Amino acid sequence: MTKYTSYKILDEVLEGLRQSTHTTPIPSEVVFTKFPELLVEERNRDRSNILTKLLNDGYIGEMELLHPPTFGYYITYEGILLLERGGYVEKLKKDKRNSSLKAVQTWAIAIGTLLAALFSILSYFNIH
Repeated sequence: MTKYTSYKILDEVLEGLRQSTHTTPIPSEVVFTKFPELLVEERNRDRSNILTKLLNDGYIGEMELLHPPTFGYYITYEGILLLERGGYVEKLKKDKRNSSLKAVQTWAIAIGTLLAALFSILSYFNIH
């Protein structure tokens, strides 16, 4: 059995909704039955949190269904675009790269500023 990361689970649910909601939203209880491998690993609380996360991020939408009376979920256009860019997994990798790059830039600026200050001080004492 594959061990899914939280980000991979989000991507899998989004992909499943993309494939399953061309014409109509699917009820929340059906969302995870389409993914038996996820069903084994995720508890009900986690399933609710997954849907809430996707809703809050704007990647899925929610619609009230009449028969049976429940809520149905569908992927939004933003969700489709996210999947085309590699999903949450790729977004996490990009965020980590950007974070590392910002750290390097911050250190480079700090060292450059320190060297400029040192050069200014040395220049001042050599001129006078």
